[in-house]
Amino acid sequence: MKKNNTGLFIITVWLFLLSFHAYASSDIKISKADTVSGVFKIMKIKHVENGYILNLCDEKNNYWYSVVSLKEKIKKCPKIKVGKSYNLVLKPYYEETYFPYLGMLFDIELNGKKIIVPSETWTSNVYTSQNLKGLYYISPSYGIN
Repeated sequence: MKKNNTGLFIITVWLFLLSFHAYASSDIKISKADTVSGVFKIMKIKHVENGYILNLCDEKNNYWYSVVSLKEKIKKCPKIKVGKSYNLVLKPYYEETYFPYLGMLFDIELNGKKIIVPSETWTSNVYTSQNLKGLYYISPSYGIN
């Protein structure tokens, strides 16, 4: 009798995990995405083939954001650094925010170049910023396009 209970338990757990995966992989839209502005701390910079994926933390609300930037060099602007904070305007790539789950991949295309952003536990959208060109910071008052 104990052997049957163990098998039943394993099947129940397996079905539960399978149903959670189906729920999480359905790309559930939560709300309309908005542009966000403020002071953001650079927590991590990941180099990828066509650009960079930056993990930023909003210093006021402690929200985290994934931001993509294409590889570019602008010598007359300062280079951003991990641990430093910058005044940025973040524009969502997708019109809607999604239920975040690990394993989700965001396909981003900027100027014909593709960047794939793997989700973090907090990633519900991916953002871009006119204040970033590659790893160079363009202050809102400087205005390079």
